[in-house]
Amino acid sequence: MPETKNILTNQQVREFTRVDPDYPETLVSFASASATSYIDKKTDHQWEKDEPIDQEAQECARLVVEQSFFHDESHNFNQAIFDYIEELKLRAKEE
Repeated sequence: MPETKNILTNQQVREFTRVDPDYPETLVSFASASATSYIDKKTDHQWEKDEPIDQEAQECARLVVEQSFFHDESHNFNQAIFDYIEELKLRAKEE
């Protein structure tokens, strides 16, 4: 089954979260899709459809995935995510 296009690939999610190779692909896909959905809704733009995908959108998605995956104080990226979302909103309006 082909991977659904998201801001991050499943391989990127695996690298960022450092999960074991046998970690369920469905959970990796869910993390990627959830981050994409969150960013798309907050910015009113489908970043995964851009070619190439915006690097700031990818960085924001990485932070969303890591924060939701690790759930600890060292992975609290709320302010950074908010800042990326605000910047991405401006970029979306320019297009």
